[in-house]
Amino acid sequence: MKNVAIIILLCLCAYVRAQTPVQIVQTYGDNLHSWAETSNDGLYRKNVERLCNKGTLFKDKLTHQLAKEKYGELDSYQLATFLNCIQRLFEERITFKIENVKLVNKSDVSIVNSNSRSCKLFESELQFASCNVKISGSLTYYGTVLIYIRNGKITKVDDYIVSVNSVGEKKVKVDLSDILDLTDMYYGEYDAIGGYVGYSKYFPISLGICYNFSVFNIGLEFGANFSDTPLTVKENLNEKETISQGGAYILASPGVFLRYATFNMGMGVAIKNKSSYNYNSHDTDGSPNLYFMMKPSVEFNIPFTVGLSDVFICPKVSYIHIPKLRQNNCWEIGLGFRYIIADL
Repeated sequence: MKNVAIIILLCLCAYVRAQTPVQIVQTYGDNLHSWAETSNDGLYRKNVERLCNKGTLFKDKLTHQLAKEKYGELDSYQLATFLNCIQRLFEERITFKIENVKLVNKSDVSIVNSNSRSCKLFESELQFASCNVKISGSLTYYGTVLIYIRNGKITKVDDYIVSVNSVGEKKVKVDLSDILDLTDMYYGEYDAIGGYVGYSKYFPISLGICYNFSVFNIGLEFGANFSDTPLTVKENLNEKETISQGGAYILASPGVFLRYATFNMGMGVAIKNKSSYNYNSHDTDGSPNLYFMMKPSVEFNIPFTVGLSDVFICPKVSYIHIPKLRQNNCWEIGLGFRYIIADL
């Protein structure tokens, strides 16, 4: 069963390979181009929203040119403002293209307006890509932008500015002054559904479903064992008590969904058949019994992007604890997923 779980995980990893910064920006440009051609704001606007973080900022010249008349002259504009401006522009049937998408290496940038936290973020999470934006029709525009990408999402769009440092090297300006304020996936910004399969020694079959809203997680879990092998729990000169290895459990699993991990505390009941055999009378008495059960667990959230859909692959480790049936306490391993169904 462990080998099966590993094989499934490897297959899923191969299939849902995370997009590179260049692919993300190219997909972003393709959707804006299609939106301009068809004026289908319902489909392509939603696709662009899914490629961006909720708090994505636009600080480039094009956005300022489009937004300043209606929204005033601001230092930066939110994603919704950019999309509203673009929608009005696309209604004029213009041509919009993003060309020459390139990866910008961190060794080729010069950081400004930073602190220790933003520098740490720069090293661990940020990636960059540049591209040319070309518009023709009722509006003519051509410019180059630098796109900041964080956790597979566009998080900032700024002008592409090259400066020369003190030793004569050309560097791309990266402004980190507002990067810590941008919304990302640290805590739940979306609703998600998911499920998992698991294996343990005493409950070889384990299934679960879950629903995330904001930082909260609620799940329902089931487990089963179809073995008839008895397990001796007490024996003396007069009688012998056994518990069937076969049985089932059902749990409710509230938890907290964080960025890289989800912590759950499952609570419910295990159902086991308990038998008692009297050596003196040779009588056997048996009946199903309910046992209080706890199942703390941790899931590791590994984000991937499949097309325009966001998915988490979630390896899971749990401990099954039945206080009055310690012989059945054991570890469980599992593999699950979460699929984002709505941004909050």
